Amino acid sequence: MKVFKSIMPEISLRMKPGTLQKSKISSSRDAATLFRDLFDTETIGLFESFQVIFTNRANNSIGYMQVSQGGVSGTVVDPRLIMKAALDCCASGILMAHNHPSGNLKPSQSDIELTKKLKECTKLFEMQLLDHIILAPREESILAVSESTTYPSGQYYSFADEGII
Repeated sequence: MKVFKSIMPEISLRMKPGTLQKSKISSSRDAATLFRDLFDTETIGLFESFQVIFTNRANNSIGYMQVSQGGVSGTVVDPRLIMKAALDCCASGILMAHNHPSGNLKPSQSDIELTKKLKECTKLFEMQLLDHIILAPREESILAVSESTTYPSGQYYSFADEGII
């Protein structure tokens, strides 16, 4: 069977140069700070967005990807797209973040289910889901999370810090 290059689509990997410096991520606070730079401060209170940061074995950032941008109450996240990008850049770790425009930092049931699903996906490829961060607009944040949470208003919720990952 003869296959011609002009008939079959070529798939390639590309990374655009960025303006953010590569960073060592040692804690949920480091991750939340880095994600804050990726989210648009003018729209974080308007609609949900979902971002991921990929890391190497030393937990240094390799790059990031905006996975989706949705509406006021949700955004669609396809785990296959996250895993494809992670494999393409040979990531060892994945950090995820999304925002809650309402200011409520408490994770929804679908947030928890997505986190568990991605954790299982990463195990298959010997990667690690390092954290899932929920951000809220700084001025409107409502700390409606567990009593063990000690984050200042307007900061973030970390699935890893809360023992969900």
